[in-house]
Amino acid sequence: MSSSLQLLIGFPDCISIGTRNAPESASWRIVVGVGILWALILGIGILFMPESPRLLSLAWFNLTYL
Repeated sequence: MSSSLQLLIGFPDCISIGTRNAPESASWRIVVGVGILWALILGIGILFMPESPRLLSLAWFNLTYL
């Protein structure tokens, strides 16, 4: 868990350091763009996640005992 947190904190810092010498406002725009891209990837990916076993068992329980 600790290493995941360090990765989430360190990755944007690496991007920020890498774009320091970008011309004019491109440095912060690249960092924001990467953040938006990552959020879109996660948002689209969650649509393809299967339902959890707990949710499926609750749905089955509710259907059988109605």
